[in-house]
Amino acid sequence: ETLKLHVIGVDKYASAKKLTKSMEKHNVEGIKHIKKIPKFDWAVFSFENVAARDAALAKLNGLEVGGWPMKAKLHTANAAAPKRTASEAGLQEDGPLERKVPRNITGVVTPLHAMPYPEQLAHKFRSMERECLLKATRRLRGVYKKRQVFYKKTAGDRPESSESDKRAEMPDWLTKPKNEAPIKTGEIRGSPSQEGYRNKCDFTIGLDLGGVPRVGFCVGREKDGSVSVATISECLHVPHAMKALCVAMEAFLAASPLAPYKQGDHSGCWRGLMCRRSERTNESMAVVLVATSTVESAAWVQEKARLADSLGPLVSELFVQVYNGVSAPEPDDPVELIKGSQGYVTETLFGLKFRIVPGAFFQTNTAACEVLYRVVTELAQATEETTLLDVCCGTGSIGLCVASMTPVKQVIGVEMCAGALECAKLNAEANGVKNVKFVCSRAELVMQGLLNGQAAGPMVAIVDPPRSGLHRDVLASLRNCLPIKRLIYVSCNPTGSLVADLETLCGPRSKTLPGPCFVPSMAVPVDLFPSTDHCEMVIALERD
Repeated sequence: ETLKLHVIGVDKYASAKKLTKSMEKHNVEGIKHIKKIPKFDWAVFSFENVAARDAALAKLNGLEVGGWPMKAKLHTANAAAPKRTASEAGLQEDGPLERKVPRNITGVVTPLHAMPYPEQLAHKFRSMERECLLKATRRLRGVYKKRQVFYKKTAGDRPESSESDKRAEMPDWLTKPKNEAPIKTGEIRGSPSQEGYRNKCDFTIGLDLGGVPRVGFCVGREKDGSVSVATISECLHVPHAMKALCVAMEAFLAASPLAPYKQGDHSGCWRGLMCRRSERTNESMAVVLVATSTVESAAWVQEKARLADSLGPLVSELFVQVYNGVSAPEPDDPVELIKGSQGYVTETLFGLKFRIVPGAFFQTNTAACEVLYRVVTELAQATEETTLLDVCCGTGSIGLCVASMTPVKQVIGVEMCAGALECAKLNAEANGVKNVKFVCSRAELVMQGLLNGQAAGPMVAIVDPPRSGLHRDVLASLRNCLPIKRLIYVSCNPTGSLVADLETLCGPRSKTLPGPCFVPSMAVPVDLFPSTDHCEMVIALERD
């Protein structure tokens, strides 16, 4: 009989030693050993005897440590979460002498697919509270305390009550209890559709374990020699039309004399397939990514014509993109239209039409995107006197949608991608939006102009950066642009780049950040990616 308990809900950053002391504090007795893997929210408790185990089982269930309830059950061989080995890379081990092979692709790309959707939302809400908001506040407290320690050490070099000492004072909103998130959190907003919701997918072209050309997602690890491409037929989040396109592409590859691209030696031709589709306008686009450095020009011309005949009937616009680099092409890299006439697809949001070119960014879940933009509009609190600054505006969707739902004085969109910005201008014109201006420039230069007196009245900035977050120059410009009194940050990486960016936006003032710090007033998680671990976070920051 096992003397171990599997306990879920422990502090993922706590060590086994710290957990042991915490259990002693809560009178959980008879613990012989605790096994705790760093950055996991579970642990295995070993006990001296059955009586101690049973007493702890009754006490641990519902016990709150750090504001989070624990759940305990008898430990079995499969109770613990998988170690960070093959399983995290989508692999399973069939035996010590057998090669590791990919497990079901559904479990790799949609790990929460077996969980009822209300439970998915509850899981993501807890994750956002713990891994985003609490993590951000703890990090900010540490920054202020570190600054206070430094100023105390150098106090002899400054007069009493200097400006430096005031900069290090902890803001009131950070003085709440240590394990309580001081940021007010709204109810998580779910996606209206949970299956086939993606309007864009990037597929890899390669070989499966049997050496057959496939179009799908990569599974496995390079160091195990088991990287392969798995088909997407069972993927819940991919719409049927995209699955049919992948099947047609696989049939084309089977008859092609040109091989799929190999990352190891950079040989082969066919690299990837990007699909966009709007269920609302019934328009679709495909971009086939190829490498031609090892391909004869005559063979490529022949295959390109055959590609247009094979995939052309299935999409509105068909492109090829030649890229012989090692990594991935940039959004502005050229593409060649081989079937179609307009070179873009149209998507609709709130009755507005948006033109989307191959390299432009657009939210991948159209129905949930409307939910997201409603949240942004609610938190922006714009009025007829408000100037809306849409940073990293892409095709202009956020600014134009917010302006359509609430009256604003002017919308200023800033974007560095020339192709996306041209779409933004055409989108504004097509939807009859007159009070909008788009600027192809670095955001920090535009904000410097606003700081120099080009803006009048209240200003609200909206940022929707990529997963890497905002560039440090943009962060500093937002902080130091005094006309911006309210900032809406839309993050697709809330547990990573958002936490880091809040340190600059809400941290202490300095020589390079003389502007007053922002204070988080409301955070609202929005689920754009059902059945996956990902979640968007919208957070409102304000200052006087």
